[in-house]
Amino acid sequence: MIKAGMEGVAYSLRMLYEAVKDNNVEVKEIRAGGGGTNSDLWMDIFSSVLGLPIKVSNVEEPELLGSALLGFYSLGIYKDLDEATKKMVKIKNVYVPQDEKIRQYDKGFQFFKLMTKDLKNLFEVHSKL
Repeated sequence: MIKAGMEGVAYSLRMLYEAVKDNNVEVKEIRAGGGGTNSDLWMDIFSSVLGLPIKVSNVEEPELLGSALLGFYSLGIYKDLDEATKKMVKIKNVYVPQDEKIRQYDKGFQFFKLMTKDLKNLFEVHSKL
């Protein structure tokens, strides 16, 4: 059941990713941080559901590193955000999507989209009870 929950979260993120692609934004990789990145299983699921590499930084709180990065840039310590990122952000692990799992999760994602579409109608019925 826990794995199904992880897959559901990954499918929800893929719905957002599909919307980004529909707006002609190219995404080449995903950077992830926080407690969920401690689960190799979850990162593998995300990578295969999205069909993209997931890069995990070596810091526990990447949002704080991002704030520091912006601060150092604004103080002129780095000439641009690209330089600051290259100097400050270190990748601990990379999760690469696997072709077989991409195909498997794509089938699951298609079902997830159908299910969530039907849920909208069911929630409307439920709200009138």
